[in-house]
Order: sequence, then C-alpha cells, then structure tokens
Amino acid sequence: MTADQTLRDVLTQAAEGDAAAFARIIERYHDDMARVAFVVSDDVEVAQVAVRSAWATARRGLGSMGNPERLPAWLMAIAAKQAKDATRGRDRRKDDAVVGESGAPVTRASLAPAYRTEQREVETALAPLDAHDRMIVGLRYVAGLGPDDIGVELGMPGSAVQARIARILAQLLKDLHGEPTETIDHYERALTQLVRSYADLAVVPIDVAAVAEAAIEAAAVPEPGLAEQLRADLGVVWEQLGPVRERLRHLNPLDWLLLAGVVVIVAAVVFAGGRSGPGG
Repeated sequence: MTADQTLRDVLTQAAEGDAAAFARIIERYHDDMARVAFVVSDDVEVAQVAVRSAWATARRGLGSMGNPERLPAWLMAIAAKQAKDATRGRDRRKDDAVVGESGAPVTRASLAPAYRTEQREVETALAPLDAHDRMIVGLRYVAGLGPDDIGVELGMPGSAVQARIARILAQLLKDLHGEPTETIDHYERALTQLVRSYADLAVVPIDVAAVAEAAIEAAAVPEPGLAEQLRADLGVVWEQLGPVRERLRHLNPLDWLLLAGVVVIVAAVVFAGGRSGPGG
C-alpha cells in the first residue's frame, strides 16, 4: 500500500467492490496468513488452499469490519480456522502419532531433508499439539497477537487463552530445550523467531490478481446454509464409520440378536430415566 493510502481507505474501497484495493490487501497479508495456516495444518498445499478459502470468506465480510485496525487479526484468524477445518479428522495427539526409533513422532519435517535443523525441531515440537493449540501458536507467534486479541477472534476469554499459552510454552520449552532460567519474554521472542522460520516454508509466489479474482468469484456464491453444512458433516461421519459398517455386514444372526437386545435395554434405561425426572 502507498503511504498516502490508509488502511481504512483501502478497506472501504475493497468493501465497495474495488478489485485493485482488495488485491492490495491480499498482497499485504497473504504470506502471513499462509504462515499461520501452515502452523495449524503442517502442510504447504493445505495452507495455501486454506488461505484462498479465507480470502473468499474475508471478501464477504469486509463490509462489516467496524474497526480497520482489527483487520490483520481478523484475517489471520480466518486463515487459522480454515486450516483447522481443512485438517479436520487428523489426530495430532502424541499417543496416536507414528513413532520413530528414537521415540519421537515421525513428522513431515523429519522426513524432509530440505528442512533446516531448527525447522525440523519446531515441526517435531508442534506435532503433539492439537489443531486448536496450533491455532493459538500461529496467532501468537506468527501473527503476533496478544491473548485478548486471540480470545476475541476465537471466542475465548483472554485469561483462558493465556492459560493455554502457558501450557503450550511449558511443552515447547521442554521439547525445544529452552533454558528454564530464561524469562518468559526472552523465551517467547526466541520462539517467535523459530516458529516464523518454520512457517516460512509455506510462503510461495502467488499471482495476487488471480487470487483476488478467484476470491471475488467464490465470495459471490452464497455460503452453504445450516442444512447443507449438516449434510456435509454427516457425510464425513458416514465415511469415517466405514470400518464399523464393514464389521456390521459380517455379523451373524446371533450377533444381531445380541445387538438388538443391547439397544432395547439402553432405550429402556433412557426412557425410564426420562420418566423419573422432574415432574415425571
């Protein structure tokens, strides 16, 4: 953006449909949004797709932005949420991670020789965190948001965000071999450098005008309503239940009889509990 164009001016123009103004916003914030999305998803391709989806969401909501100063935090949070949605179904818990001979989780970074040592260490340290904690890491150490700002964007009290940051810091301090004698501020500054270095892997050249055009076109399509979203979510659940459905196909008549008996018993217990409730 040029010096004589304030953020408010550009935001107003973009909200009014100025494609060039919208492209300037993309040019300014796309890379950091990709970094945040990458911290959440651990996948460059997923991060870029998430950010492009985020731009469509942002295009729809630009007109409702009350305070232009909130724009960066708002955009980063949209990217983080899109990345979280894109990685739904992945289990990042340490208990379920693939473990190498050393006992550490096997991650994309540990399998990619092009990664620098510190990037590999950060990826491995982040691997046990769930997607929500990784959102907080991205918003805190890439976007530079404080706990209160993160709370506003994620719908959490700032105190709850601060508590999660403290827990995450304790874990990362151990995994990244930080010195316990260092101050929290000192360690957070060092962690910011490490996480941003790792997140730089998601920064790839883009055609800003093409990204803007695609986002504007996507934003013109109405977002799915509750019914459509519910159908999509049920479809995901149905696919995830594939192994269960396969087992059910192989049940013999006696197994089905036992299963039906269990269902009847559970239904009877639930019904009896409802009848014995207040006013029953």
